[in-house]
Amino acid sequence: MKLTGNIKSKGTQTRRKRGIRKGFGSSRTLKNKRRRANPRKNAEENAEPGPSILDGGQYDFALPHILYPDTEAVAVTGAAINLLKVLIDELLEDVDGSANDLKVQSYVRHLSSDEFHSHFRMERSTFQDLINLIAPNIHDIKVAVERKILASLWLLGNNETFQGVATRFSLNKGSLHKIVMEVFEAIHSKRQGFIVWPQGKELMDIADGFLRKTGFPGVVGIIDGTYIPIAGPRDKGATRAMYKNKNGIVSVQLQAICDNNMAFTDIVVGYPGSVLDGDVYCSTPTRQLVESLPADYHVLADQAYPLHSNLLVPFTDDEHITHEERVFNRSHSLTRSEIGRAFARMKATFRRLNDLDIRKVELAPVIISAACVLHNFILTREEVEYDDSPIDMDEYEPQYEGAVDYHNRLQAIDKRMKLGNMMSYN
Repeated sequence: MKLTGNIKSKGTQTRRKRGIRKGFGSSRTLKNKRRRANPRKNAEENAEPGPSILDGGQYDFALPHILYPDTEAVAVTGAAINLLKVLIDELLEDVDGSANDLKVQSYVRHLSSDEFHSHFRMERSTFQDLINLIAPNIHDIKVAVERKILASLWLLGNNETFQGVATRFSLNKGSLHKIVMEVFEAIHSKRQGFIVWPQGKELMDIADGFLRKTGFPGVVGIIDGTYIPIAGPRDKGATRAMYKNKNGIVSVQLQAICDNNMAFTDIVVGYPGSVLDGDVYCSTPTRQLVESLPADYHVLADQAYPLHSNLLVPFTDDEHITHEERVFNRSHSLTRSEIGRAFARMKATFRRLNDLDIRKVELAPVIISAACVLHNFILTREEVEYDDSPIDMDEYEPQYEGAVDYHNRLQAIDKRMKLGNMMSYN
């Protein structure tokens, strides 16, 4: 039988009784349906809000999958997480920069004079002079200049890990790296004002100073090289082998000349550790400086350097040398120990130089040069207790075998003999 007429189902009648039109439900009913249909969204809506980065809250990088409309879940890559970490760290530094600057200043202000010197390797007044000197060369002001210099001095003067120094000064590692290189570049840029080759009366004053100390006349400088160990380069082939010194340690060379007060008057930095001292000397402008000295003056060196009338090395044939030559060698060794003291003092002050843990070898010369400038800077401003205890100088350097000016060599031999005779009778 075919049914006709306006016949409605029982469900339809029930909805009408409740006053609800077909196809529509109450707002509460629809919301509950959606919640049942999307439990993930329901959980997110009911979740407690996390702490804000700007409020100093903690942030968790164990991020869930990110859902995109009408797409499958996409995992956040490790590289993206690392980048996000860096960006958030830098954001935190920008937000908290002034507060951290004040925190560091407060900490430093409460240090005793001895504690300040122990941590930062100089007196407070010297530190203030250093700020005044290099502040114009530091342009990024997100972090206060004082905090930048303090962090750099702490890193150079202590053996604390890079991460430890960054945490101590409320910085991330990336920012600390940029900051210390900015500070060291600024100090290095002042090199010509603090590492100065002596002229005129300065030569006379240095010679008089050495004469009073050791009895060796005419000395205006002592030259030698020292190794600064480094971590790099990463290359395990010929490049890395080139940086290994005679002891098999990867290092760069620092060649320096010092005066009678342990101040450096000339430096050459950055030659690989395998390069011999004499070859470094002959390849640089230092040779021209030394050989242009007035005839009465000279620089002392060990046998790894070429003999010249202005560069005197000891007699080497120990079995057949005369009494006068032995006197010359003893006085020569005593006087030459001044460069050993200068190196020892600088490395004791800036302990990072005993193991400069960097792989980018091109950065090493800037850091080492900055340390030399700071060494002289401190000597000009502070009373330094002079330690005249014996210094273990390497007396077994291979003798220089490169080309020499034989006419000048004869002049140098004659000059050594006259000096030996003079010191024998004094």
